[in-house]
Amino acid sequence: MRAIAFIGIALLAVAVSGCQSWSVISAKKLEPGTSKTAWTVAVPITKASTQKNTGELSQWEQLFGTSSAATSYQNYCFKTAGTKGLGSFGAAIAVAMGGVAWDLAVDAANSKIEKIQEQSVQSWSATWTPTPSDLKTTECLALVRYTDAKTPDPQMAVLLMIQPAATGKSGVEAVQFAPLMVRSKSSVALTKDEGDGSGKIGLSIAPAISSFHDGELKDATPDAISIGDVTVTSLGKNADGYLKKVGTATHNGDLSTLAYTKPSVYSTSGALHLKFAVVETGTLAGKDTKAKAELKAVTDALGPIAKDALKKRILGDDAK
Repeated sequence: MRAIAFIGIALLAVAVSGCQSWSVISAKKLEPGTSKTAWTVAVPITKASTQKNTGELSQWEQLFGTSSAATSYQNYCFKTAGTKGLGSFGAAIAVAMGGVAWDLAVDAANSKIEKIQEQSVQSWSATWTPTPSDLKTTECLALVRYTDAKTPDPQMAVLLMIQPAATGKSGVEAVQFAPLMVRSKSSVALTKDEGDGSGKIGLSIAPAISSFHDGELKDATPDAISIGDVTVTSLGKNADGYLKKVGTATHNGDLSTLAYTKPSVYSTSGALHLKFAVVETGTLAGKDTKAKAELKAVTDALGPIAKDALKKRILGDDAK
């Protein structure tokens, strides 16, 4: 009886301490997908990726499904690139493997709410090592997360458009990225079950480019872009996934309405290394979610360099 009374008092204390705290603890949740074995790739999208053998799905269909809505986005990716680049599923994976970052909760407290909020913000990364020519002629790139290396069933696929930006300086180029489409199944972030077995998450994506300039390796400071209202469900519950159109570009070539990152500058004199950090954020992540997710995406992409300055730039006076 005493134990029951103690539990009742504890629950009452949480309830009166704040409605938001109580809602975080009591909300029905979608458990995140397997994080420890998650496997990620960055896949250049080429015309060859849309071709398939009889009875098999093309690489495009594996990533984004077979609907006409998804197929229509192929038009954005093949204006000038032709068939240059990696076409086969296996070849793309062989050179573009990325790592999963799980370092958010370094100094986490043991409270229930903080643990839920930690689990609600998780990140992963994917890398690509193109030549300057490859980057200039590839018009779309897919960032893909699988449950593991043995399961060719993408749980998250983000289609990015790559747009060159003029620098006015010989030997130095710049590029911008804009999200076009997301196909989502499960999330690695904990989120609230909205009542039908599915929930919503946000995505924040930051690209960082490393290149050699005058013999010295330089990192272009990345910028983050965010996508909201991405639908997910429990692992294995929706084989078709949910398709979200993000870009609003028209097929006549007007790309002015897309949300691009700021230009990232790179040298054309040597090999390039691109790292894309993707942060998945559930609806139980707490306040300042978007700003904190973008900060995490930027620091995951670039590393700890100038972290305090970046934090100040993104969070302003609220940075701590």
